[in-house]
Parts: sequence; C-alpha cells; structure tokens
Amino acid sequence: MLPCLVNIEDRYKIFRGAFTALVTPFQIDESLDEKALEGLVDFQLNAGIDGLALCGTTGEDQALSLDDRRRIVALVLERVDSRIPIIVGASANVTARAVALAKGELKLELSEHPV
Repeated sequence: MLPCLVNIEDRYKIFRGAFTALVTPFQIDESLDEKALEGLVDFQLNAGIDGLALCGTTGEDQALSLDDRRRIVALVLERVDSRIPIIVGASANVTARAVALAKGELKLELSEHPV
C-alpha cells in the first residue's frame, strides 16, 4: 500500500509545502536528457523544495511514452532517495489511457517511496 493512502492524516502530512512541477528535458533527437533531468532534481533538492511533481503538470505528458515515463520516475526516485515526496501525473485525453498510466506507475513498486 502506498504510504500516502494509508489514512487521511498521513496523506495531508506528506503533501505540505512547495512542490515544483518539474519539466522533462529532452535531447535534440527527442530522447530523454537524463543528465539534464538529474541536474534539475539536484537543483531542486539543493534549493530545499518540499516535493516534486513529474510527468504531467508542464504539458509534455501527452508526448511521453510509457517507457519514458517509467525511466523518468525511476531516475527521479533514485536521485531523491526518499528525501522528499514525489507526485506522478497520470493524465490523458482518454480515460482508459489515464488508468493504464496510473497502473503502469504502480508497477514501479512506488510503495517503498513517499508518493
């Protein structure tokens, strides 16, 4: 079970403060720029941000493949190392895709991390 879903009190404790809607950096060939993403995460951590929101709040979510989304989330979770909570977007133009995205994120075993 995800920590933020255990009970309502825990849910509100974890989502406090300022969260950055992190952009997803791409290379010129439209592949994920992992080095730039790590730099963005490090910058936010060093600045003292309270949490990050990934894959959906800056508009690129519709352009991301499921594999890209998995890689972004895995890379950020590894970099953050449970220091701050992460919100992963699951928005889509079609309900079935949004459900599939949400289920896909859960397959990353996010239960080990504050999500």
